[in-house]
Amino acid sequence: MLNRVLVAFIEEKDVEYLTKYSKVIKEHYPDAEIVGMFIHSVVDEDEFKEFMAADDLYRLKIKNIDREYQKITKSEKERSERIEKTFLSMMEGSKFYNMIGDSSEILLEELKFFDLAILAKSNELTHEEKKLLNTHHKPVILVPELENYSLEKIMLADDQKIGANKALFNFMEIFSNIIEFTAVTVNGDQKIDTEELKVYMEKAGKKIKREFLKGEVHEIILECSKNYDLIIMGDLKHSIMLEKAIREPGIKIIESVKKPIFIA
Repeated sequence: MLNRVLVAFIEEKDVEYLTKYSKVIKEHYPDAEIVGMFIHSVVDEDEFKEFMAADDLYRLKIKNIDREYQKITKSEKERSERIEKTFLSMMEGSKFYNMIGDSSEILLEELKFFDLAILAKSNELTHEEKKLLNTHHKPVILVPELENYSLEKIMLADDQKIGANKALFNFMEIFSNIIEFTAVTVNGDQKIDTEELKVYMEKAGKKIKREFLKGEVHEIILECSKNYDLIIMGDLKHSIMLEKAIREPGIKIIESVKKPIFIA
């Protein structure tokens, strides 16, 4: 059951489309609480002055460090107010939090009180996303900027390992209204778990279609994803650096798929 969703904003440019995606979820689950949160990293005034004093270039360019700090904090406050205003104008009756600090650490702490988090998805994972995806304890949906969003057609990127199975069951528990799924397996064994999963899904009142394809994992998942509204993936088996080094497809899929991705 979906109770609370945390929409985390890091950049002002992501506010409108992330809120638009949140509205789609709210339409399907009207009782769910959608909470917006802006995380910015304004440093402590003493830390700022210490940094400025240690940098010769800044010390030459900026004569009044106090004034510069006030200028930066004022700009950040105005940005925060714009984000809050936009979010609340689109999500009437919702709550909004302003937080300062390391975004991944704040998200991990705040997620204790939510079912999932919604974050912007870029073409390359940010440092904060990498850190979060290595440590998160609640599901995350990474959302790219699209014209339209829906929750009708759901695809599981099924590598037949425990992570994908866990992600599917997490998704079904949270998004309980969704009945039909398609599981796409690349270079897998059609005999593994096919009947058992079918039996479970029928007992649970769900339908799952299995597709077994051959070829390059990343390319096939990327092509199949074009026909779906959301892709379910298991969490990453390795650290981000190791996954890139051994050329696992998980990172490539996350970065290149142009659809929302549910990771659990």
